[in-house]
Amino acid sequence: MQLFTFKVLGILFLTLAASITLSEAVAEDAKPEDGGITPSGKMLGTPYFVSPEQAQGLELDTRSDIYSLGVTLFFLATGEHPFTGAAPAEVMRRHISDPVPSPRILRPGLSPGFDTLIQKLMAK
Repeated sequence: MQLFTFKVLGILFLTLAASITLSEAVAEDAKPEDGGITPSGKMLGTPYFVSPEQAQGLELDTRSDIYSLGVTLFFLATGEHPFTGAAPAEVMRRHISDPVPSPRILRPGLSPGFDTLIQKLMAK
């Protein structure tokens, strides 16, 4: 079986894999000599997609990934970021403190269930 991957906005998605794990796929692409590995204590990500925990420099777990998945779905459904700002620090502050906007405000045709899903994924 072949591994199929695609990238959206720099996020790696695996759609079909045989005997490869995500960590192996990422490790293959990350080479220390080309700067592919993030040094300890440095943030990896873009301000538009970070979780509140990541924006605060806290320890990350699965909940951070779930939040960022919700942000990604929000963007894919609306074409807009849930939080914007004049500077990266402002965007990250909004991820930390602002309530999650409803994607239905931007796209009224979205189902209430999809809106609820995004709200739950992005719950703080």
